[in-house]
Amino acid sequence: MSQNIRIEVVNDDALRFPTDVLVLKHAQSSLGVDAKVKKLLGLDLNMALEPGGQLILNGPPDLSAEKVVFLGVPALPRFGYSQIRLFARRAMALVGTELPQAREVALTLHGAGYGLDEIACFDAELAGLLDAFNLGTISPSLERVLIIEADVGRADRLRGHLVETIDGGMSADISVPPNRDIVEKVGGVSSDATPEHDHAFVAMPFAGRFEDIFHYGIAPSVRAAGLLCERIDQAKFTGDILARMKAKIRSATLLVADLTDANPNVYLEVGFAWAANVPTVLVHHQETELKFDVQGQKCLHYATIKELEENLTAELKGLVD
Repeated sequence: MSQNIRIEVVNDDALRFPTDVLVLKHAQSSLGVDAKVKKLLGLDLNMALEPGGQLILNGPPDLSAEKVVFLGVPALPRFGYSQIRLFARRAMALVGTELPQAREVALTLHGAGYGLDEIACFDAELAGLLDAFNLGTISPSLERVLIIEADVGRADRLRGHLVETIDGGMSADISVPPNRDIVEKVGGVSSDATPEHDHAFVAMPFAGRFEDIFHYGIAPSVRAAGLLCERIDQAKFTGDILARMKAKIRSATLLVADLTDANPNVYLEVGFAWAANVPTVLVHHQETELKFDVQGQKCLHYATIKELEENLTAELKGLVD
């Protein structure tokens, strides 16, 4: 029997969006949507649900989903791109087995709020879905898989990437088993996830006005060089942020630092990269005066985001090649 599944990115609150099944992770701790739903269900935020475990519950009155599924995954420091892919595949298999009447399944994007490359996270999740479609571990009732994203900008970026990856407009209709060309565009069901060490670490201020600079000036340039684009947002991070920062910089192919506004944390990260012998690429807005420490270093200045993207792309291409 032929089957088509629609994959769609929806800009909404996962708690309010009506759906048959909402699948969330338990990464041995709780934050974001995972924590909010646990509170609505009266669950312990640090409940015992080891990696590989699963929990299926009826949705509480304050949640629009009829069923809620928690999947146990490794703790966040070890929950990378390959684990995101496995999570999505497990989610589809579990719903297909335990909730076969579900016509619609909702997921959230994982990893981007923890500093991983949001597009690589999305690709990993798509690849996991295609794994399940290819293996046939879904029910014949399934019609739609939704990625619920509350942030308007991120939802728009994910939709744009979905259009580029799977040529189907703002949503994608996937046949089961999926077309080989579509599978290849998201990495192939038999290939490994992108190696997590092939990344650029981005050091920059985390003020709202820098969001477009990161997503449209820096990230596209980094990805064009064949690297993942990662950073640590202090507002969303839990745990030992200094240890995480050091580990990410040590394992980075290079560091890109925006020295605009002379943020002390950014200068700290640059100093650590120098000490760790990690190549650095420095950028700054042309109206920012550089501190004495870096005045002798090459630093790309920019007046617009487009100028930053063009200059940084050329610089990284020369370095990586």
